[in-house]
Amino acid sequence: MAPRLSSFAALTALAAVAWSPGARADDAALSACISANETSIQRRTEHRLLDARTQALKCATDACPALLRDACKHRVEQVNAVLPSIVFAVKDPSGVDVAVKVTMDGRPVEGQQGTAIAADPGEHTFVFAVTGQPPIEKKLILREGDKDRREPIVIGALPGPGPTTDVPARAVTTTPLAGSTPGADTGTSRWSSQKTYALVASGIGVAGVGMGALFGFMAQSSWSHSKTECSSPGDCPQHAQAVSDHDSASSSATVATIALIAGGAAVAAGAVLWLTAPRVDVTGGTTSTGSLGVGPSAGPGNAGLLLRGTF
Repeated sequence: MAPRLSSFAALTALAAVAWSPGARADDAALSACISANETSIQRRTEHRLLDARTQALKCATDACPALLRDACKHRVEQVNAVLPSIVFAVKDPSGVDVAVKVTMDGRPVEGQQGTAIAADPGEHTFVFAVTGQPPIEKKLILREGDKDRREPIVIGALPGPGPTTDVPARAVTTTPLAGSTPGADTGTSRWSSQKTYALVASGIGVAGVGMGALFGFMAQSSWSHSKTECSSPGDCPQHAQAVSDHDSASSSATVATIALIAGGAAVAAGAVLWLTAPRVDVTGGTTSTGSLGVGPSAGPGNAGLLLRGTF
């Protein structure tokens, strides 16, 4: 701050020396020029740019000494270069421009609608008032050098639907779709969380079956190597390797069995979830679900499980 004040003192002294006794301005005018210059410098350091520009314009007139006048003109240019400004585009929801009254920090904004509004840097509160609509308040932060910032403002709401007219109920005759049977179920499946679970379960099941097949192939390969390395108890030149391959085959076979069983169960669960997912009538009526039953099945030389269901 000291260098700035020293510069100002030197500038003031030079202005006083340059002021000739024959000049039109008197001592009061010179004092006003010096005071405006000093105030402008102070307001600039406080970032009160509008006031700094106003004071600089006072000492940039021909009534002030040339040296002081040139300094003030230069400061006006500097302030104008960083002074923030904003332009509001006020429209209704359909995009049509509307007449609006704007206040900034409680004071009316002067100038024509759509022109740039200059303001000091910092936070400002803008209020937009349109006849027949509640006012809108917006807090915006303007920054030094933020020139002609565009800010859209929408006031009002879209018009609601017009009045409806009651229409007497009439009997409606429905015509079956081509290829359909009268009286048949017209329900249509709608996606539900149960179908999502069905897809997830089926995906896990397929992955399990694939893993089981892979480990089954590995078990078969290890078992084949073991037999090659030790064809009989009396002919076993690679006994240690044969034992290792045998153990690997046994482990892989166990994993394959578990994976195949688990994968098959997951696929079956996915199928059950998918087939029993709710079906909703297209008219929004009652919801129906399928049914599924599991029972033993036996025959000559075979046994298993039998799925029965209605969907």
